[in-house]
Order: sequence, then structure tokens, then C-alpha cells
Amino acid sequence: MKIIEVLSQSRRDFTATIECESCKKTKKLTSGYDDGYYHSVVIPGMKCEHCGESRNSLKEKGFFGDRIPEGSSPSVPSWVVI
Repeated sequence: MKIIEVLSQSRRDFTATIECESCKKTKKLTSGYDDGYYHSVVIPGMKCEHCGESRNSLKEKGFFGDRIPEGSSPSVPSWVVI
């Protein structure tokens, strides 16, 4: 799953629209927390209710590489505090 749009934020709690990277279905996330652990561990482990895939399961199947290409930066939204 990945964040498409942050709908609201109060301090570190937020709601957002998230999208499955496998089937592209969207869902409203109502209990997000804005810290590095949530963005790097919790969100990639979320399973899609429609297809059952997560970013972690797709990575195991070879759809996501472990390395960031040289000369580029990770795609972290500007509002994320790490």
C-alpha cells in the first residue's frame, strides 16, 4: 500500500487515501501515525482487502528492488518527518 493523498492531519495522527500497488484499489486510512517506523514498516506490511497483497509480499516476488538507484533520492512525501 502507498499513500496517495493525506486528507487531514492533527499533530502526528493523520487520515489518508492509500492505494494497493498490486491491484490499484484505494481505501481510506483513518488511523495513520506520522513517524519513520509507521512509514517504513507498518504501511509496507498492510495487506490489501481486495487482493491480499502487501508491498512486502510484492517485494518478495521481485516487484520492488532493495536499492535506490544511484543519483536519486527515496520517494518520501515532503510532509513525512523521519
